[in-house]
This record gives sequence, structure tokens and C-alpha cells, in this order.
Amino acid sequence: MKGDILTKIENSIEISASPEKVWPMIQWDKIPEWYAPWKKIEWTSKDNRKVGSAVRINVKIASMKAKSDYETAEFIENEKVVRRSTGGREKPQGFVLSVPQKMELK
Repeated sequence: MKGDILTKIENSIEISASPEKVWPMIQWDKIPEWYAPWKKIEWTSKDNRKVGSAVRINVKIASMKAKSDYETAEFIENEKVVRRSTGGREKPQGFVLSVPQKMELK
């Protein structure tokens, strides 16, 4: 659309652990355990590890509460998950969480 600006934000960290150990902690069910603004995750699909699965995130930042809906667009176990916004307060956007298969540890 005219006037819309697409923004890409990237961030990365190095972790001295295998993808199999990191992967479970970046699954959306676990994020509320270590990221305070995410209060609740509600899966609206039976199998949350498949393309097309749907999830609602309940967020609270300061006094603001919001709900956003997402759909899984891509899922590769222990490697990558892509979710895109389908409703709620979020404008259409996507999240990509990935874990490299090979890491060089220093």
C-alpha cells in the first residue's frame, strides 16, 4: 500500500548450546516464562507444530493490554519457525525464529 513502510529488524546472539537445547525455549509456549510482557499463549489449533496452526498472544506492557493473532507460515523442527500476524492490534507482520544447525563455539 502507498505510504506503508516495511521494516526489517534483526538481532542475534551466540549461545554455547546445541540447537536441540535452544529450540524448546524459543517456542511460543515457553516465551512467557522468560519474557515478562507475554502473559498468555492460547493455541487455537490442535497441533501447534504445523504450517497453518493458529495462536493468540496476550501481552501487557505497563498498563497497556493487547491480544494479537498469528498463523504458522513455516516450521522446520530445531531450525526455523515463521509466524505472521492475522489479527489483533498488530499490523500484518511476521516473526522468524531460527537456530543455526552448525555453530562455531569460541
